[in-house]
Amino acid sequence: MNRKLKKIWAPLMFVYGIFVFMQITTWIPLRYWQIWGGGNFVDSEQILLWADCYGDIGNSIFESTGVCSGYLYGSTLVRILSILSLSPTNTQALGYVFMFLLAATISVTLRSANSFMERPILFTIVFSPPVLLLAERGNFDIVMAFLVISASLLYASNFQIVALLPLALATLLKFYTLPLFLLFLILNRDKKRKIVTILVGTLVSIRVLLDLKLIKSTFPIEFSGQFGASIWLRYFKQLNGPEPG
Repeated sequence: MNRKLKKIWAPLMFVYGIFVFMQITTWIPLRYWQIWGGGNFVDSEQILLWADCYGDIGNSIFESTGVCSGYLYGSTLVRILSILSLSPTNTQALGYVFMFLLAATISVTLRSANSFMERPILFTIVFSPPVLLLAERGNFDIVMAFLVISASLLYASNFQIVALLPLALATLLKFYTLPLFLLFLILNRDKKRKIVTILVGTLVSIRVLLDLKLIKSTFPIEFSGQFGASIWLRYFKQLNGPEPG
């Protein structure tokens, strides 16, 4: 194993080991903060339930009422999951895969940190409530982070055209990485690559707009309704004792 690979592999397995240990021991920090979701990767389970329903009722999952309604993401996501025949029964296996992807994303992001700084940074990230929640819920934003980091690494390695593939997939899954196409366009100096970026970005934008037209449910706009928004507040409250209730 070469030095560069070892620098990523060692922290990857360390972080993944922490996540697996947390899952086996029922996520003690999250239970202490009273934000534990039961350890059943509930976010992944919900997406897989929608994918299962998509095979039966199609675009009706985008409706605001009815069985399996309320889906807010890209049709590409449920199509892929449906093609792979993934259902809620696969939640546990997918959850462990997601924890590995999250560990890989963290390790790759910190690969340039020197040995003196790497450990405290690693511990801070791994044990922060938002990251623990991502892992414990099996949230699909893990895939988003993994794809964006992959696109960044490919771009930095002079594979700008190939980098558009993970970026496009991420955008088709959950929309919010669409502005990164503009960043890729600005950073690219090659005329041909600019044209390809515009072409791919346009095609992806069209698909996103079509999906947005399908969605009938309201997107959460309240501050407390967004992922992780209240986690730090709850964490600090716990330092002064558990919330009443």
